[in-house]
Amino acid sequence: QKNFLLYGLAILRECLLQNQGLTAMNHLLDSEKDFVSKFSAFIGPDNIADFNDAFSTAHYHIERNAHPKIMFFNLSLLINELLQRYKKRN
Repeated sequence: QKNFLLYGLAILRECLLQNQGLTAMNHLLDSEKDFVSKFSAFIGPDNIADFNDAFSTAHYHIERNAHPKIMFFNLSLLINELLQRYKKRN
């Protein structure tokens, strides 16, 4: 579970790099490139900190023995809220 959250943070980083046009710095597998190219439209400098905080907080809670189902449900609701907020801005 902790590795999954760290992987999520890494994918967010790759999405931000893709969004900013820094594709030379991407370290992606072929199976990840399609997802990152589509999802990077929703990740930008104005919301990456919120996503980072959400994933980092979830990682912290898992380390502190939070109930995984509740924590991941909460994280999914928070991600949905962040995506909706970004969608309204753009």
